Amino acid sequence: MLAVVLYVNQSTDRAGRDQMDAFTRQVVDLCLRSNGRFFLPYQVAYTREQLERAYPQIHEFLAARAEFDPGRVLTSTLVEEIEALLGQ
Repeated sequence: MLAVVLYVNQSTDRAGRDQMDAFTRQVVDLCLRSNGRFFLPYQVAYTREQLERAYPQIHEFLAARAEFDPGRVLTSTLVEEIEALLGQ
């Protein structure tokens, strides 16, 4: 098992965010080619395909979340962005 943690200082303007999004997708692709998974960063720059490939049970997880927390008391902006990415 191998874990890599990156600390990246990025520009917060549109160009900097676009660069970081592209970099994130490239790193995720490298991880997936090795049958790995990636930690879900709070900036959702990965694609729906990348998410579903790394976390094949993501839909079941979100369904269970909805069942156990129908009032969405325990939600976060990350979960909301993931649901939007998946069209849920």
